Amino acid sequence: MDKTTYKSRVTFSDCDRMGRYKLSSALKTASEIAGFDYVLKGFSHDFLLSKDMLFLVSQVSLKILSFPYDQQGFTVSTWENGKKGALFLRGFEMLDENDEMLIQGLTGWVLINPKTHRIYRPIEFPYPQQQLNEVFECVPLGKILYSNLVKLGERQVRYSDIDPNNHVNNAIYADIAVDVLPEEYLTCDLENFRIIYCNQALLGDKIDLFGEKSENKYVIVGFIGDKLCFETEFIFA
Repeated sequence: MDKTTYKSRVTFSDCDRMGRYKLSSALKTASEIAGFDYVLKGFSHDFLLSKDMLFLVSQVSLKILSFPYDQQGFTVSTWENGKKGALFLRGFEMLDENDEMLIQGLTGWVLINPKTHRIYRPIEFPYPQQQLNEVFECVPLGKILYSNLVKLGERQVRYSDIDPNNHVNNAIYADIAVDVLPEEYLTCDLENFRIIYCNQALLGDKIDLFGEKSENKYVIVGFIGDKLCFETEFIFA
């Protein structure tokens, strides 16, 4: 089975103040190529909706070997990489122009009924899926641990945060988390990033943001009222 691959180039707006490729840019790229892969296989967004199905990203783990920089060319690839419980697993990698690894990751997707929000089991997806089973260096998908959260701030959901699924786009949560990360961490070398999407944030929602630091890790968690919205884990060198 071939990986779905395309070539692109980092733009200035993809980068942060340090000139590094933003986490939100990496999440956007991982989601876009996943969607592109499904379109090539005949499972476009419109086709799936006509079958009362919708893929939503549930978890992401990224291993950052080197952040791309402005105008750097890269090749990005994705492939189906098995299943775990309710998750459809998908591999992701970004290589530089010399085929050196920049970012490698694993994403977990859930298939839902957009009308009832029922989660389909992978066995209920009525179309064949080819699978690779590659091993990843990133932190495995799974629970993010924390116990002593401290309030860091809050974030109102704005119109520009919302995507065509009518909730906050998955990449925006990375920006929300980075915006409340203590400044001393912003210049540290990030080795791994994980995010778990728990409940959708909608236009007008207020997300309360909490954090916890421990050794080389920093966890940032968002709540809407008493409902968990998302969890992130930053692991630094």
